Amino acid sequence: MLNYKIKKFIYERLNRIFKKNYVRNFNPYNVKTNLKALLYYKYDRDFLKATPGTTLYQSLKIAKALNKNNYLVTVVDRSQFFKINEKYDIFIGAFNTGGFRFFENFVNSFKNKNTKIIALSTGANPEIMKKNFKERVKNFYKRNKVKLNHYTRFNNNLNINKIFKHVNYLIYFGYRNGFVDKSYQKFNNIKKFEIQSCISDQIKFDLKKLKKKKINLKNFLFYSGSSYIHKGLDLIIEAFKQDQSYNLFICCPKEEKEFLEFYEIQKYKNIHYIGNVEPNSNLERKIFNKCSYIVSCNCSGGSAASLSVGRRYGLVPIVSLEEDCNYNGCIIIKKNNLTYVIKMIKKASNLKINEFKRLSRINYKISFDNSEQNYDKRISRIINHINNK
Repeated sequence: MLNYKIKKFIYERLNRIFKKNYVRNFNPYNVKTNLKALLYYKYDRDFLKATPGTTLYQSLKIAKALNKNNYLVTVVDRSQFFKINEKYDIFIGAFNTGGFRFFENFVNSFKNKNTKIIALSTGANPEIMKKNFKERVKNFYKRNKVKLNHYTRFNNNLNINKIFKHVNYLIYFGYRNGFVDKSYQKFNNIKKFEIQSCISDQIKFDLKKLKKKKINLKNFLFYSGSSYIHKGLDLIIEAFKQDQSYNLFICCPKEEKEFLEFYEIQKYKNIHYIGNVEPNSNLERKIFNKCSYIVSCNCSGGSAASLSVGRRYGLVPIVSLEEDCNYNGCIIIKKNNLTYVIKMIKKASNLKINEFKRLSRINYKISFDNSEQNYDKRISRIINHINNK
């Protein structure tokens, strides 16, 4: 597995250097057409083998939906931009996080042409993301009197007010009237479509076993990607340091060493840093089945796949109001301060077992909103609607 990851890393770096992180005229349904679409999202050599629940899989499904609607599709990875020398009828581009730094370049290439421009937001308006993140960094300093190099997620170089004058449609990951939707409410001139992220349907959890499962309401899981401050891991760790009768398991694919070294979590027997876990692996099943809750103090989230994976295992989410999700069956952190986080953790651990099981069943069922089939159907309907306008 390690050798494969090293080879893939080298391959992707070489692709970026030689500008080959894209595919032209993607046509899996063998359509005969002169219509062309450009998708700026995610592409690599495993595109056709993309794993459900990943960004690559989401990109593949959008490309297929475009092709079904009679477009030859050029798929470009977020790391790359090239000069547009041909006509494209539709452009779909992700933009809100820092990795999508070429979105504006593409839009500027199309704004004076007869091209439908569709913005794809994987989370909230980057202006809101930036505002909330700065507040979290300020509060971190107030509590700890130290400055760290925190990883950011928002696109800091995008003038959204300027560039959205040329956008015709917005597709966002989140729920209607949810946090992400409201972050774009000033753009009333743009038609908006909501979509939920998808997870692998191979993840299995038998609800029948919930009756016999040994449940420990003191075991909590933090499962997320990069930018620990953005996701509120600082507040969560500090809560578990204050009360060590609760156990925290941290699963993250990217290690932020300066952050972890500052908290010295190895000194605390109740905080377990696992690192990366492969989706649907024995390790994932072991850890997730050990826990009862999945906790996130996200300052700006949009239909997180990680949260849905937790729900598929029957975990009950403890989430901030800025974590855009289906709040049914959740315990809500209404105030983003340490005192309130601790209060909600205590509330969760004091639930009656029957009440926990009731919430667990609710969340398991909600997780199927994020099935592969639902994602496929929803993105197809959205593309079909835009295509027919």
